[in-house]
Amino acid sequence: MAFNGLPAGEVQRIIRRSESGASWVKACLQSAREMRRLALHGQSERCLGSARDAWFLAAAACQAASFCMHLNPGAPAMRRALRVRRLARAAYGRALAMDRAAGEAVQIPFENHVIHGYLRRPPCAEPGPLVVLLNGLDSICEVEMHAFGTWLQSRGLATLALDLPADFASRQRRPLFAVERAAPAIAAFVAKRRDIRSDACGAFGVSFGGYLVARLLSGQSQFRCGVAVSPFMSLSARQMPERIRAMLAWSFGAHSHAQIEQLIANIGLESLPPPASPLLLFHMQEDQLCDERHALAFTEWGGAQVDLRLVAAEHVGTSAFHRWLPVACDWLQQRLQ
Repeated sequence: MAFNGLPAGEVQRIIRRSESGASWVKACLQSAREMRRLALHGQSERCLGSARDAWFLAAAACQAASFCMHLNPGAPAMRRALRVRRLARAAYGRALAMDRAAGEAVQIPFENHVIHGYLRRPPCAEPGPLVVLLNGLDSICEVEMHAFGTWLQSRGLATLALDLPADFASRQRRPLFAVERAAPAIAAFVAKRRDIRSDACGAFGVSFGGYLVARLLSGQSQFRCGVAVSPFMSLSARQMPERIRAMLAWSFGAHSHAQIEQLIANIGLESLPPPASPLLLFHMQEDQLCDERHALAFTEWGGAQVDLRLVAAEHVGTSAFHRWLPVACDWLQQRLQ
């Protein structure tokens, strides 16, 4: 929740409700309803900026409710998580409707399908560089990627948050594991836009999203650079926490034991070409999910293209994002501008 934009006071209220006996979902959705009331009041008063911000917060509270899947992994929790994520997308759409300059929903044609996403541009007249944002297993474009995008826009960078890998926005989901296959389609979409520079594209991802960034840069010339935070290099089926296994299965629609085992076995980069452009890798030294072996394997795979940085924090640096996130944004800005 450190990344989703909810104010600290609202997070504390959610925690207090949960400690007082409310379920995690109900505790979060109460905050979402309060944000919705603020948004509707802002609309009635023609305070559209206030309404927009309140809808963004409503989306963040709904996404926080989806973390019930961490507390009690299983099919019922996953169904609840999917429902509240749909509520988050709806609230986010209403926020964008309040302010067209805040972003636009886009669709990228890809293999008889489309990749859904959101394009956001900083307030500048000239076309600027772009950073593609890829989700991890428990983040969504409308909340965490929106929050990361705000940091990047403060550096003059446009962002394209894509509904990858899980494709939750589609009724008939087509999760995409090999995101490198989509690189040409993404590049073609960018080339058609006159408001962003097609020659200055980077990528950013956290946890599993960082692993996908590495895949996206694998042998690709369309991207000038990328940032991967706490990425997996591989996963062991025997050592994998049950909640991670459940999230993988949910994200990629793997229902049988054999499908899950095959999915886990496919996670790796050894068979792919090394990145064709610089990759900034943040390894968290207290990470119990991706230990130093992952970081070392990344440097062996990527060679001189991998710029390894160490941060004294847990997985994805939740308690220290103020230490690594500004550095990541500046690094991207310097290489893209």
